[in-house]
Amino acid sequence: MTGLSVTRGSLARGPVLFLDGEVDLYSVPALTDALEDAVDLCPPGRPVTVDMARVGFCDSSGLNALLRARARATERSVVVRVASPSPQVARLLKVTATAGLLMPTADGGG
Repeated sequence: MTGLSVTRGSLARGPVLFLDGEVDLYSVPALTDALEDAVDLCPPGRPVTVDMARVGFCDSSGLNALLRARARATERSVVVRVASPSPQVARLLKVTATAGLLMPTADGGG
């Protein structure tokens, strides 16, 4: 089990979470907690960016955590977006048709 490291940071436009490792059933609680905190602290109208460049594996539990965070964020007028997905994450988002939801600029969508 590789595990997951979540580093919190901020950009001028809003909070950013840098993920490193594997997002799976065992590590998703750490991601969920970090996403909830980031969404709750993010000013309305700003994005929460999830940098997934260093994620070697993400399963359905990780995808579900991102989608739940997106739903929570929408209630607060906040956007959750995935940035710099690793090849495996990009493939997951493409195969599940969620790239347009989590990477709004990927297809010009909102």
